[in-house]
Amino acid sequence: MNTIPITKGLDLPIDGRPDQRIEAGAAIQTVALLAADYHGMKPTMLVQEGDAVQTGQPLFSDKKNPGLQFTSPAAGKVQTIHRGAKRAFLGIEVAVSGDAVRKFDVPQNADLGSLDRGTVQG
Repeated sequence: MNTIPITKGLDLPIDGRPDQRIEAGAAIQTVALLAADYHGMKPTMLVQEGDAVQTGQPLFSDKKNPGLQFTSPAAGKVQTIHRGAKRAFLGIEVAVSGDAVRKFDVPQNADLGSLDRGTVQG
C-alpha cells in the first residue's frame, strides 16, 4: 500500500456541498466520568450509589488537591461507582433524568477587589 504524505493540507475532489441541517440524535440515558481521563487522581467520593445529583454538583474531589472537585455533567441519579483491583476508582455513571442545575453565586465585577480568599473558594 502506498503512503501519501500530506504537508499543507489536502483538497478532496468532492462535488457539491454538505447538507446544512442538524438532526436530533437519540436521547442520552447515561453519562459517566472515567478515571482514565484524570491521570494520577485519587478520588474522595462525595456521593454514593442511588444519590440524586444536579448538573454541576460535585461528585468527587482529588485527595492530593482537595480544592479540585469533579462535577456531574447531567442531572439524575448516581447509578454505579465502578471500582477495580484494590478498590481503584474506574468511573462513575449517572442515569440522566430531569434538568436540575446547581446555581453558583457569581460576584459582580465591582466587588472582586474586596473579596477574601474563603469567599472565592466557596
